[in-house]
Amino acid sequence: MNLRHKGLLRQRTRRRGFPPCFRHHYCREHISTQFRDIGKGCDRRRQTGRPGKNRPGIATLDPKRFDLSVNAEKSQLSSAQANYSDKKSELERQRQLFKKGWVAKAAIDRAVAAFDSAARELNPARSRLGSVEKDRADTILRAPFDGVIATRDVEPFEEIASGKALFLVNSEAALEVDLSVPDSIISRISVGAPATVRVSTVPGCGCSGRITEIGTASGSANTVPVKVALLEKRSGLLPGMSAKASVTLSGGETARSFLVPLTAIAPGDKEAQGYVFKFNADSKALSRVPVRRRNGVRDNYIAIAEGVGAGDILATAGVGILRDGQRVKLLGE
Repeated sequence: MNLRHKGLLRQRTRRRGFPPCFRHHYCREHISTQFRDIGKGCDRRRQTGRPGKNRPGIATLDPKRFDLSVNAEKSQLSSAQANYSDKKSELERQRQLFKKGWVAKAAIDRAVAAFDSAARELNPARSRLGSVEKDRADTILRAPFDGVIATRDVEPFEEIASGKALFLVNSEAALEVDLSVPDSIISRISVGAPATVRVSTVPGCGCSGRITEIGTASGSANTVPVKVALLEKRSGLLPGMSAKASVTLSGGETARSFLVPLTAIAPGDKEAQGYVFKFNADSKALSRVPVRRRNGVRDNYIAIAEGVGAGDILATAGVGILRDGQRVKLLGE
C-alpha cells in the first residue's frame, strides 16, 4: 500500500548568531544561534553567496572594547609573570643565605609562601587572557558549514537584541521534505524506507528519497512528523516548495489502495458506497466517480480500493453541493 502525502521541501538549515563573546556583549552559539545580550553593532560582510568555514566572516561586531579587554589582561599577565620571577629569585636567594647560616628557617618559609602565591596567580591570569582573546576572535561571524545565505535579518551597524537570529544559511547538501503522517499508520513506516517525491512546479521531478526521521509523539490533527531526505538534487528545487511524497507502507493490505481525506467523499447510494469528484486538467471540469473503500476509516482518512489512482486531483471541500461536469478552477490559478 502506498501513502501519498503533501509536504514542505526544505534544506538542512542552521541559524547563525555570534558565539560566546564578552561580558556586556555576551553572545552565544547554540542550535538557534542567538545573542544572549545586546550587541554593540554588526558590520555586514556578505548579503548572498556561499560562505564557508575558511572564508572571511559574514558579519563582525565592533572589536574596540574587546581589544581593550585583551590589552588589559595582557598587562595583568605580564605583571603576574614579573611577580613570579621576582618571588622565584627571592626564594633562591634565601635558600643560598640559609645554607650559609645567615638567615633563619622562618625567612625560607616566608619566601616559599610568597613564591607559591605568585605561582597560583599565573594560571588564572592566563585563563582570563585566553578567554578574552577567544571573545575577540568571536567578533567575526563565520558560517558553520559551506552553504548559501538564504536570509539576512540584520542591517549594518544595527544594535543587536538578545535572541535575534542574524542569518539563515542553507546547506548545499541534501534537501529534505517535512511530512505529517496520521498516527494510525505510523507503525507501518520505518527509517530507511524508500520514498518518491514530486514537485508540480519542477518538470520531471520524480526524485527518490529515504525516510531519515520519524517523530516520537503525535501532534496536531493526530499526525506524526516524518522527514524524507532526497538522494539526488534536481535543478530548480528550492527550499519552501510544496512537494508530494509517496511512501510504501509495510504490512497490512497486500492489495493496492489510497488514503483519501474523508472530506473528499460524497454520500453513497444503492449503486456505490460513495463518490469522489475528480478534476480533469484538460476540460477543467469535475467528474463524479464511484469509489469502494477498504477497512473503514483511519482517523481523518479512508482507504479507497477502487475509483482513484495515483496523481488524481480530488475535491476535498463542498462535495455536497458539487455536480458532475461542473467547471472549476484550481486554487492559485
